[in-house]
Amino acid sequence: MVRETTTLIESVKKMYPVLMFLKNRYFPDGRCFYSEKALVEMKKGGQKIAPFVIPVVGGIAMEKEGYRTEYLDGPFIAPRMPITADDLEKKAFGESPESGRAPEEREDELEAENIDELRKSIYRRHEKMCAEIITTGKVLMKHYASAEDAAKDKNAVERYFQFYNTEEGFKNQYKLTKKFVDMTASEKMMELYKMAAVLIDRGIHATDLVMTSDISMALMSDEKFLDFFNKARVETGIIDQKMLPAGTLAMLTPGMGATAYAQVTFVKKGDGFKSYAEPIVIRVLDDENNNMVDVQAFSRPIPYPKDWDGWLVAQEPEVSSVSDSDTTTTEEKKTVSYKTTEEINAMTTKASVIEYAESIGLTGLSDSSKLDELKTAVINYQEEKQAAGE
Repeated sequence: MVRETTTLIESVKKMYPVLMFLKNRYFPDGRCFYSEKALVEMKKGGQKIAPFVIPVVGGIAMEKEGYRTEYLDGPFIAPRMPITADDLEKKAFGESPESGRAPEEREDELEAENIDELRKSIYRRHEKMCAEIITTGKVLMKHYASAEDAAKDKNAVERYFQFYNTEEGFKNQYKLTKKFVDMTASEKMMELYKMAAVLIDRGIHATDLVMTSDISMALMSDEKFLDFFNKARVETGIIDQKMLPAGTLAMLTPGMGATAYAQVTFVKKGDGFKSYAEPIVIRVLDDENNNMVDVQAFSRPIPYPKDWDGWLVAQEPEVSSVSDSDTTTTEEKKTVSYKTTEEINAMTTKASVIEYAESIGLTGLSDSSKLDELKTAVINYQEEKQAAGE
């Protein structure tokens, strides 16, 4: 297996692209900086009109619109997937039991699979960061020190990227009075025109209307609404709703932002420290003491809007999560069945541990953690639940 980081970085670039609609269309990759910080430049759009002046005056100075230049620390995203001798002794998925392959023959294949999985997990984080900027104007980044802390969401070091003035608040939120499914066709059109008018007043001409599936169904199933556009002129697409809260509608413009990257620095045996300024940096280490190979991936992205007033997002009013038909009493609800510590320790795959964890209410575990770390997190969690009588 290749161990040279530069070669691994180039290999990642040649892998199949990952679908990142929000990231690629609205916050495409920008500059990579050989620094812990990245330069971010933003401005506030406007619609000032040139004044008429008396010829002898020569001109009137116009006040410049808002402009900000900041150096932001790149957050640290660093998932890892260790490969042990035990992992290599098991046959690969789809491999014939009679293949006769030696563990070392499976190593290259497993390392490549791990690199691809780490790459995809980082890209999913990039996409989520962009979704948070669109819906809230900021990104909350929680940095954890262990899998157990991440699972229980505790002891996190929190940082924010906030792209609006705290005193003014997030001005890109448009308030809907009711759900789209309850609006008439004319009411739907009026809401869309009102949103567009807000942006036009700011000097922004949004070209995209991005919505979650529930909003799309409310619009596309309304024949009167479609008739307004003569049906044939309506173009629809598929958006992964997992990255946007249900009931979200946004008016956006391609390239309204960008993603800068700060450098990743680590020590290389026999060669001292070295820095890499790339969207994703891959490192593969041989750990002789623990008899394993550690596959690591690093990224330090900073997605940001070029104009902090340059888009508008609306979210439907929240409704009660308890329906009239939900009359299940506490006694009737399903009780949780816990496994013993021995049963948990007997699990051989990360997927089985994570699946069991989610079945007892523990979320947030990642397969980038070690198998033993995942087991410990689950055992501690259920011990606390049992001690509380749950």
